[in-house]
Amino acid sequence: MDAFTFRLLESVHTLLICSFTWRSLVLEFNDPAARARTQVSDDVTTGITGSIIFLVHCFYARRIWILSLRNKLLIGVLILAVCHFVLEIGVMALTFKWPEFSEFHRIEPYYTASLAVAAANDIIITVSIVYLLASSRNGIKSTNTIVSRIISYIISSGVLTSVTDVAILVCFVAMPNNLVYLALYQFINNLYANSLLATLNARESLREVTTSTNILSQGVALSDF
Repeated sequence: MDAFTFRLLESVHTLLICSFTWRSLVLEFNDPAARARTQVSDDVTTGITGSIIFLVHCFYARRIWILSLRNKLLIGVLILAVCHFVLEIGVMALTFKWPEFSEFHRIEPYYTASLAVAAANDIIITVSIVYLLASSRNGIKSTNTIVSRIISYIISSGVLTSVTDVAILVCFVAMPNNLVYLALYQFINNLYANSLLATLNARESLREVTTSTNILSQGVALSDF
């Protein structure tokens, strides 16, 4: 998967967030009415976030595909990934229709469903990869050591994104009259993108230390994982 795509999406997202911050803190600082509604550029960030998360979920789905030797579990992961992406695009479309923050309660069912699906898929992906890796140890010490390192990383990244999704969901439901949830939501895509980019970087270093003996019990080379 091309890292350039994620860097591009991340760059566009960052520019839009900077625009929102500048407008809110400078241009519209003394204009409460203007700050009470979103602009189209603000709403587009939701679509970008959904796209990044979708691509990351697909990336990890491919890993499950490799490790599980085409297990049907992959279908569930992909279905949840598509559902989350559709919900995110739906939320973006609805914010076009209802840009006032006071009207955001109208999109609550879709927004909460989106966060819940993302968290659920993160958990499923994490548990699946950890289980498949743990059950694929081949008795070779060097291979098992590398597998343990991968498992540790997968758990850390999966738990982080899941907990953040749940935190956003709780803030959105428990504190609907403020924008605490929005502050958390603005960087959730960074967690997903950094997770994937770090994985891609780690894979390059992994290829340097693995050998032909670093084969999992399924016959999958760690350097290809």
